[in-house]
Amino acid sequence: MGQRSIAIMYAAEVSAGVEFFPKDTPLIEDFERSKSEHLRPAYSWPDGDKLLVGYWIAVGGSGEDGVPYLGEQFPLDGIEDVPEYRKRLKVVRAAFDRLALWLAKRGCPLRGPEMPGPRLWLTETET
Repeated sequence: MGQRSIAIMYAAEVSAGVEFFPKDTPLIEDFERSKSEHLRPAYSWPDGDKLLVGYWIAVGGSGEDGVPYLGEQFPLDGIEDVPEYRKRLKVVRAAFDRLALWLAKRGCPLRGPEMPGPRLWLTETET
C-alpha cells in the first residue's frame, strides 16, 4: 500500500444503488480496455464516503503518472490561473463527456435531472 495523499479531481458522484464494481472490478477498467484514451479515468471513495468518478487534475504525495503535481499553494477558485491545471482541466472536461456517455450506456449515469454532474472535488487518493 502506498501513502494517502490530497488530490483535486474533476468528477461526478455515482448514484447510490448503481453497481459500479461488478465482479469486484470497477466499470472504468472496462472503459480503459475498450478505448484508446490518453487519459486514465479514476475513482475516489475515501472512507466509504461519496463514490466519485472522473479524472485527476492534480495529485500530491508521490503523484500520479501524467498528472500535474499538487505542490503549490493557490486559492481553489483560482485553479484555472495555474497554467498546468488549466491545461489539464481543458483536456479532462472533453474526456469526461466520453466517459460519462460510456458509463450511462452501462447503467451508471453521471448526469441527470437529480444529479449535479461533474465538478471539482478536493479529495484523496493512494499514491
